[in-house]
Amino acid sequence: MIIGFIGDVHGLVYHALALTATWQAKTGKRFDHLIQLGDMAAYPDPDRGDAATKRYVAIDPAQADFSRLLKATGERARELTRVRNELLPPTQFVRGNHEDFDFLKELHVDGLIGSAKVDPFDLFRYVPDGTVLRLGGLSVAFLGGIEMKNGDDRAIGEAAYDTLIGLGTGTIDVLVTHDAPYGTSLGYRQDNWGSKLIERLIKETQPTFHVNGHVHHVSGPRRYGQTTSWTLSALVASARWYPELNGFELGCLAVLDTDTGTLRPITDEWMADFDTKSFDFDSWFEGFRS
Repeated sequence: MIIGFIGDVHGLVYHALALTATWQAKTGKRFDHLIQLGDMAAYPDPDRGDAATKRYVAIDPAQADFSRLLKATGERARELTRVRNELLPPTQFVRGNHEDFDFLKELHVDGLIGSAKVDPFDLFRYVPDGTVLRLGGLSVAFLGGIEMKNGDDRAIGEAAYDTLIGLGTGTIDVLVTHDAPYGTSLGYRQDNWGSKLIERLIKETQPTFHVNGHVHHVSGPRRYGQTTSWTLSALVASARWYPELNGFELGCLAVLDTDTGTLRPITDEWMADFDTKSFDFDSWFEGFRS
């Protein structure tokens, strides 16, 4: 079984589809499951987004692609249907700190699949915090949000956190979080960034693998007892902070191969060479299928 993990997308859902489909074409392998690590920027209407998201969309209009995908019609809708039916499994995503939280709360979670279908093409599914999905022979636990004061929609949910902590050691194979464990990176003042809550969760549950986003650069592997932990890059570099950069960020995708028992970030040369700035999904899809 092959599971792909995708770093922060920030609305660039068409880029995410191209990334994973291209990896399949380059390797001749197929993803059985795809998981996105939060900051999908799941805004059905960008005008309802937070101030930061509106600012980023003004700089990079592609960051509003999530809302465009939800409303796709005509040939674009037919292309998306083909992607789902012929190329990719749905991408299960966890809550980040840049989402329309009211929209996510209103979604209907299917008890049989453990997640909520988000779009009419079933390309993306939202997984609520504290959920443990059985994917093949693996138990995969999901926890969104970041460590901050309770009561903020962006915060790690106390109830969900307690649920996962309560599972104890050895019950989770893969732990998926948005926030990073404490000490993953350094701040501007060389202070440690990351979440002590996430660090404690890893140490008390001891999953085989832990994967997170949020930090926007690849980091790892880190060891916490029996656990191997990776932080993934964002899908592309911020157009606001790095307007000169193009291509997928190396390490924005990681692949878990259960046959070999390995989890590794993908840093292949084609990722950096991919033209993400002038990316057009329709042209890409036509070329990809030809």
